[in-house]
Amino acid sequence: MAVKTEKKYVITNRRSGKVLTAVDNRAVQLEANNTDAQIWCAVPTEGTEVKLVNKAAGTALCVDGEAENGTPVVLSENAEGWKLTTTTKGFRKLVHVASGKVVDIKEISDADYAPAQVWDFVKGENQDWILTEVEKEKKPAAKRAAKASK
Repeated sequence: MAVKTEKKYVITNRRSGKVLTAVDNRAVQLEANNTDAQIWCAVPTEGTEVKLVNKAAGTALCVDGEAENGTPVVLSENAEGWKLTTTTKGFRKLVHVASGKVVDIKEISDADYAPAQVWDFVKGENQDWILTEVEKEKKPAAKRAAKASK
């Protein structure tokens, strides 16, 4: 059986074009700035679940308290399970496994520092995300050389 490996992503909101960013243990959207605060490590857990760990903070995406509509998405040592589902248009939803709610941007805002929250699925563009893989592992030199010689 193949070992599941961690993937690293920049997570961009479809509507605003801004990137999910860790700021003071909160998840907010900001213009892309190419910092580690905007890189999320999808660490496989059970089945198709992942925990989303921020590279700069070292803490995981969580729901603050009861997962009701409007509950903030924060960072915590207590990692929670998420599913990265694909929509019919090719975008992704970040689904909080325990509640079934999805991450969206509060009040459909386009502003920097607008907070992420969980909400029922409502087909809103503020709930759609583009996951761009970053920092792909490079193949060892011996494997690259063997592939090139074929």
